[in-house]
Amino acid sequence: MKKLFVTLCVTLVFASPFLAQLKVIEDSGRKPKWVGGVVKDYVIGVGTGKDIEVAKTNCLTDIKSNIAKSVADYVKSSSELNKTETNGKNVASYFETYSANVQSETADIPSLKGISLSKAEEFYWEKVQNKSTGAVVVNYHIKYPFSEMDLRKIIMEFEKVERELNEKLEEIIMGADTIASVEEMISNIAQLESMLKSFKDNRKTKVEGAIAKYSTMLSSISLVPIKNDIGDLSYATKLGERFVYTMQKPRVTSYGNCAQTTSITSERSNWFIVYKYANCFDDPANAVNVEYMFNGKKVSNKFNFDINKNKVDIFLKNDINITTVQQEGNAISESKCELTFVSKHATPVLIEKVILDVQGAPPIIFNNVNQEFEGKGDHEIVLKCTQRLEKNKYSSNNQSSSVNGSINWKNKATGEKGTYKIFDQKFTTDWQ
Repeated sequence: MKKLFVTLCVTLVFASPFLAQLKVIEDSGRKPKWVGGVVKDYVIGVGTGKDIEVAKTNCLTDIKSNIAKSVADYVKSSSELNKTETNGKNVASYFETYSANVQSETADIPSLKGISLSKAEEFYWEKVQNKSTGAVVVNYHIKYPFSEMDLRKIIMEFEKVERELNEKLEEIIMGADTIASVEEMISNIAQLESMLKSFKDNRKTKVEGAIAKYSTMLSSISLVPIKNDIGDLSYATKLGERFVYTMQKPRVTSYGNCAQTTSITSERSNWFIVYKYANCFDDPANAVNVEYMFNGKKVSNKFNFDINKNKVDIFLKNDINITTVQQEGNAISESKCELTFVSKHATPVLIEKVILDVQGAPPIIFNNVNQEFEGKGDHEIVLKCTQRLEKNKYSSNNQSSSVNGSINWKNKATGEKGTYKIFDQKFTTDWQ
């Protein structure tokens, strides 16, 4: 106590010359005894400013700060926090940080927000001038009623807010494993970032971990193709094996900007894109690029398309070969016809009918062929002929060893039908 008295005296000795330099040039009246003191069930606030209004505002801020500190001191003293939560750090330092955090969080308490000058019981202000510099400031003092009951009310509100905040944090953390909405993920990150500004205790680490998890989830979303037909694309938004959905429309572009998107629709996690491709050239790089930006995380996929998909284009290759299966004198009663055609595209094609027109003889007609072929390249057709063929008329040794005719086909992908015309195609027979 003696040491405290000595310190106080020394402080006053050094402060006296400074106080002597200040001169009160105007005030609101006689200076009350409560100014600069302590009064039970009241908070005494003081604010300084260049004029009365600024000083008054600063005084109100001082009152709120004092009340917030009272709440912080109460929470700190009654807290169940222990040394293990400090992870070996200085306990006093930890509580000091925690106390400052409580003051910050208390600012949002409704009762504290309700503190206003209209509830002040008394006030006093004085305008003072520094004799040496001539600078003038206003000191504003307020006597504000604030009882133990008022303090407990704010503490209860603070504890309620803390409890709700903890519950919300746990809800967001637990929801990460089941959440299906991208927008909810982004909203949860925003809430977590808001919490991060408030928390200074061990909850901060939990919040940081949750933010990292949600951010990783957003960047891990994939666009999985469901159907990729030329001009018609559908895909699903997935997070691992889980389907997720978003209300955000994707940005759709194409290689060389040759494709024009005509519609983008969705049904929960499934998306449907229809586009025109008439301006696209035959290029293996042709693709529709789909891109999202989820909270700064880019999610995209490239869906290639072939403008020749679903097209049918065929032509004959090599000679047509006709061989004897059974003969009767100078006629072939049953034969086998083999021909090879090339398909330029992979589209499945059904060969329905083949007609071979040999000069000077009735055409050889193969009805109801109905042989299906798929893929690019060579395909061999083997046809059974029961039409009676006179050897001398159908022999390849005649003056003409070529045939005309047609091949009727059907596009299995679109149902389109077409005819390939045969002109001067070489053919062989195994008879003279």
